[in-house]
Amino acid sequence: MIRNYLGLDLTPTELRAVALRRRHGGPAITGGRILPLSDGVLKPSLQKGNVRDGAALQKAIREALIPLAGRENRVALSLPLGSGQVLLTETEAPFKNRREGEEILRWQLKTQIPVDSRDIRLDYRELRRTETGQIQIAVGWLPESVLEEYEELLEKAGFGAAEIDFHPLLVSSYYQSHIDLGDEFVLLGLDGDGFWLQVVQAGVPAFFRFRMMPPHSAGLYQELSRTLANGWDRYPGLRRGTIYLHCASDAWEPLPEVLLTVFGRDPVLLDPHLERLSSGRIDVTSVQARGLVAALGAAERMM
Repeated sequence: MIRNYLGLDLTPTELRAVALRRRHGGPAITGGRILPLSDGVLKPSLQKGNVRDGAALQKAIREALIPLAGRENRVALSLPLGSGQVLLTETEAPFKNRREGEEILRWQLKTQIPVDSRDIRLDYRELRRTETGQIQIAVGWLPESVLEEYEELLEKAGFGAAEIDFHPLLVSSYYQSHIDLGDEFVLLGLDGDGFWLQVVQAGVPAFFRFRMMPPHSAGLYQELSRTLANGWDRYPGLRRGTIYLHCASDAWEPLPEVLLTVFGRDPVLLDPHLERLSSGRIDVTSVQARGLVAALGAAERMM
């Protein structure tokens, strides 16, 4: 049976959906949809109440997914990072099993989690083991009540969440699986009213930050300067790694000049190259193509 692999990216301003199928040599995109969301329908938060207008969002989900789904009702979901957090940490010894790892990390990171750590859903991935024996780990978490809110929303729309991850991680996953970014780089993503920054050294994330802010160049320059103030010596990749830019918004057109000022070198604007995933022409603008990247990264997780 030919299966459709569905990816759905929820952002405060847009809903983005794609469908992939298997083909010889890799995934093939069979369709994509981008629908605008009215202001206030979705407000990412660490508190329950992210979905402010459930009826409107359910309608948009059905409108986006039904033309792509066929008989498929399993969806890989991309959530806005404002509904949870990504943290980088280290541990000295390997975990006996997955459950022990979750409990140890829940306790270890409780001072960095601004809600009761007993009421969160946590997942983690081992990045690497250092020469001194330390194990570097990436941890993603969100409140249980927030996760249930998104799962119930999708279920009411007639679909089920088979995979769930955060938007920036899925964007990064897509580019790294399709483009050789190297082992040392900076990846900056801008989408809607937020930006995120990831520094990769020796092939693994070493630094991660996310901020919500209005899309204007002066504010971004100030925010980047504050974010990186103590990082230049600690993270050499900031000085010598390639600066990659993922930009899915027309409002950030002056961005390359800002990044040149901050980093002292020109950024490389990433292109998702959707034509490589299709046998025909895909009629979308470059901004729209980049807007589909998180949904594509989500869908590929199920393949």
